[in-house]
Amino acid sequence: MMNDIMPSSSVHVPVMGIYIAIFMCLSSLSVLVTVVVLHFYERPDHEPIPAWLLKIHTLRCSPRWRHVQVASNSPSAASKPTSERVTWKVVVMDLEKVSFVAFLVVILLLTIVMLIKLLPRQIPATD
Repeated sequence: MMNDIMPSSSVHVPVMGIYIAIFMCLSSLSVLVTVVVLHFYERPDHEPIPAWLLKIHTLRCSPRWRHVQVASNSPSAASKPTSERVTWKVVVMDLEKVSFVAFLVVILLLTIVMLIKLLPRQIPATD
């Protein structure tokens, strides 16, 4: 399909070919992140949450939620308000939001750079 559009012998790689290759790599990375997010989502709540995931959660939450407690089945955890308890599902939703915004920003920047690269350049008139 792309071979029909691109020239058979070319000295340089077309900008559109580079854009499509980068976009395909980003799509593959997106699928990989989706698999990781789903893997984390299905974990039971009694398993410990890694520190880097808790950091993403605390960065996404308001300042009053900075002190988080991992949800457990202990009686002391049950007496805490649910807003202070952090489960895998809550942390994974934050991870999903962060990854969505990151991919959106990268794709928008990639598209803007490609469009700027494709703008016609002004050729000075020779008289």
